[in-house]
Amino acid sequence: MYDVERLLRAGSGVVRARDLRAAGLDGRPEVYGLRRIRRGWYAGGSPPDDLIAAVAAGGALTCVSALRLRGVWVPEGYGVHARRTRYADARKGVVWCPVPHAPIRAACDPLPDALRAAARCRPPEDFIVLCDSVLNMRLATMDQLVEWLPGLPAAKSLARCDGRADSGTETMVRLRLRSEGIHLDIQVYLHGVGTVDILVGNRLIIECDSRAHHTDRNAYADDRRRDRMSTMGGYITLRLTYFDVVHDWEAVLDDIRTLIRRRAHR
Repeated sequence: MYDVERLLRAGSGVVRARDLRAAGLDGRPEVYGLRRIRRGWYAGGSPPDDLIAAVAAGGALTCVSALRLRGVWVPEGYGVHARRTRYADARKGVVWCPVPHAPIRAACDPLPDALRAAARCRPPEDFIVLCDSVLNMRLATMDQLVEWLPGLPAAKSLARCDGRADSGTETMVRLRLRSEGIHLDIQVYLHGVGTVDILVGNRLIIECDSRAHHTDRNAYADDRRRDRMSTMGGYITLRLTYFDVVHDWEAVLDDIRTLIRRRAHR
């Protein structure tokens, strides 16, 4: 039973029949409490829904879905991204990523393969968001990212990555403001305030709040304290939500432009 548990841990709760046989495990998979997902693939315990969906559709989890499974910051609404096999069923409701065919040996692609799939599937801003998160989590170094993406057009985007970004929304704001020619620094330490996400000029603080962190009661109280201290220090703080950045960016950008025209950032 230990070997079955080890295989399930390695596969995030999904295992191939051939891996069971290779481990010398005899008998039907049902003997070990496994349930069939599709021919040759079994699940034990409570694997992530995305993983089950990809395998059931005849593929393997990849791209943004495989990265999300590893804790990488991924925006909402992408659906389940998978790499197809000859058994793929287009009716199963997954997004088949435009990646070259290769043998599938696990239910979820390893990190290098998932990033290569994302490089082909996602636009530059999305890809930089993913790479920033990978770097921030120390899942890979910049040298490794360069090594994993040889010859891919998206590799040029790596020059715009910055692993100091704490969230995807922070990366989005940084990229969009710089594309407007707006000078900024990120993760700036201000005496009495602490480290802020983005500083435009020398007075305009932009904080990119994530729901996961800022709905916590202690974090909420600390944010209010930081805002009070920044105001006392002569700073202006814009606190942006996920919705602001992802769904209402033009209105936010208009506000930032207005503050800059007023030279409120100086």
